[in-house]
Amino acid sequence: MTSFGFSQQVKAQNVVVEDENCQRQEAFLAELTRRLRKECEDWSLQDLKTLKYLNLTNKMLDKVTATDLKGLSGLVALNLSYNRLTKIPKNFLQVTPNLKELNLRANFIEDVANGFFSQVKDLQRLDLGMNKIQDLKPEFFDDLQSLEVLDLSQNRIQKVDNQVFKKLNQLRDLSLGANKITIIESGAFDGLQNLKTLSLYSNEIRFMPYNVLETAEALEELSISLNKITYISYNLFKGTPNLKRVYLGGNPLRYLPKNVFRGLKKLEDIFLNYMEITTFDKETFYDLPALKRILLNDNRIAGLELETFTSPRFSSKAQVNLARNPLQPQFKKQLKAFLKDRFIE
Repeated sequence: MTSFGFSQQVKAQNVVVEDENCQRQEAFLAELTRRLRKECEDWSLQDLKTLKYLNLTNKMLDKVTATDLKGLSGLVALNLSYNRLTKIPKNFLQVTPNLKELNLRANFIEDVANGFFSQVKDLQRLDLGMNKIQDLKPEFFDDLQSLEVLDLSQNRIQKVDNQVFKKLNQLRDLSLGANKITIIESGAFDGLQNLKTLSLYSNEIRFMPYNVLETAEALEELSISLNKITYISYNLFKGTPNLKRVYLGGNPLRYLPKNVFRGLKKLEDIFLNYMEITTFDKETFYDLPALKRILLNDNRIAGLELETFTSPRFSSKAQVNLARNPLQPQFKKQLKAFLKDRFIE
């Protein structure tokens, strides 16, 4: 009798556990069942702990709860991209302290609750692209000091102040492209000493503060193309000695300061296409030993001093693209004779 009673008690306890395992949204149940190859009634706590990756992209989810992730304490990567989420509960990730990658791309998220990221302090990759975020609060990312990749592209962000990214000293890749940014404060990228790629393409930026990159020593690639920039300071790149590629194309820029690229010994590619440049100083591209390509196509250049591209101080390896410019015939002929196959028309 005692033995039978004990068996019944265990069975009852098992039923409770089984019910809890199954109390999740259908999309989560289906994916977990597929990954674990068991029905939810048969999942053990150990089964759930061993799961490292969960992919719920394009499942038409319009909400998530902490219960959906119950037991998944070993989760390393979670993909919730291309759903219909408008907000994420503050406690949603409380059971996934080991999470390294979170993909929330292509939802309808407008804001993230304060303290949301305090539950996943070891996060390394965060994708919030293609959402509806408008404001970046000063403390938004303060808990993510291990973050290496942050994608905020294709949102509705209008301003980048000097407090938002200050604690992300491990960040390597920051994408803010295709927003509505008009203002970037001085010091906006201070503290990002490991940043290698910064994307600010396709915004409404008219001016870059002269000192906004002064601490970006590790930066290798910068894109500020397709904005409304009409002027850049001669010392904009002064703090970026490791810069390899700079994309400035698609801005209504008419002139380049003489020394704007001075000291960039590692610079390989300069994109200055689809602008309104008519002329620049002959020394603009001098002393850039690593230079491989200059794209000046689709500007308004008629003629330049020949020494611009023929001086010994101009890289002997660099291609020069001047296609679709109103080049004077004599200048074009002379330049083509000197550069040969490095001249692109």
